[in-house]
This record gives sequence, structure tokens and C-alpha cells, in this order.
Amino acid sequence: TKKPIIISTGMANLKEIEDTVKIAKQNGAKDITLLYCVSNYPSSIEDFNLNNIKILKKKFKCRVGISDHSKDNRVAIASVASGAEVIEKHIALENQKKGLDIAFSLKGKEIKKLRDDIDITSKLLGSSLFFRNKSENKSKIFRRSIFTIKDIKKGEKFTKKNIKVVRPAYGLAPKYFNKILNKKSPTNIAKNEPLRSIILSKI
Repeated sequence: TKKPIIISTGMANLKEIEDTVKIAKQNGAKDITLLYCVSNYPSSIEDFNLNNIKILKKKFKCRVGISDHSKDNRVAIASVASGAEVIEKHIALENQKKGLDIAFSLKGKEIKKLRDDIDITSKLLGSSLFFRNKSENKSKIFRRSIFTIKDIKKGEKFTKKNIKVVRPAYGLAPKYFNKILNKKSPTNIAKNEPLRSIILSKI
């Protein structure tokens, strides 16, 4: 049919999965999703090895998800954190009492709760690039910087007795501390003042 295909891999070893993917591709399947599946109903936490998601992604270079027959939202949440892009769950009506898979089905509002948990997890994962949110910027002032702890006269050397690394970050970054040690101050500086970056160009 050439349509996208989802393959659940319950009970299958890597060789069996490899054979299945190969046959699917030979017959025109180009959009393949593999679901890591534990065929135990309901599944318990101990049944899972979520590193299998990463293994399948690396080996088959395709979209990977999970077929989750557990009754614990943490499985799906951790699966998303492990790279799962598709979540398959059995669902039922709010007050449904009977059904072949009722023992491991989410019911009514539980379905929305799982979706919300997954969305939060996806948001927490964020960008694939190293990233800092702008909301952190206001906290940068609480970093440390170099301050004087004594009055320093022009021509006097900076030493561990007259400068110190303390909060807040009004002055030179601590990485410059050793660089300016034993260098002569280009100007008079009062006690408890931050050292400014202009000093670097004058010492």
C-alpha cells in the first residue's frame, strides 16, 4: 500500500525485528515506526528496559515508540524521555467494567492525565542544542566577582589580602583573579568596590 506502517515488536528479538523491517522495506514501506512492546498484560515496571528504545533507534534509523500495557504513567513518561515518539495505550470509557483489555486500560480522565504528563515531559526535554532560558538571566547577578577588601592605592599590587571573590557579580569574573594577582593597580580603588573590566586593559 506504500502507507506508513507501525510495527509492534513484542516478544521479538533483534534478528526477528531486523527481518521484519527488511521485508517491509522490500515491499515498499518507507515510513516505518517500531514500537518497543512488553507482551505481559498488564506489564509491571520490572518488565521494561527503556534503553531498548535507544537501541532500536540507533540500529534501524527510524521512528520508535512504545506499546505500553502497564498501569503506570511513569512508563510512558520515561519512554518519551528515552526518545519515544509514539505512545500506544489501551483506553476505555470512564465507568467501563468489562472488556478484554480492561485490566490495563486507561479510563476516562486518566487518558487526559497521561497526555498532559507526556506534554510536560516533552517540554522539559526542550531543545536538542544546549540551551538556557532567558528566565535565568535575572539570577546572573548572584554569581561571584572580584571585589576589593581593602583600600588600594595606585601602583599597589593586587594580592589575596586586598582582593577577594564574593557575590554579587558587579565586577570582574572570578576567572581573572589569578591573572591580576601581583599586577599593579592603575588607579586608587576604595575598599569594598568591584574591580571593573577596564582594569584588564591597563595592567
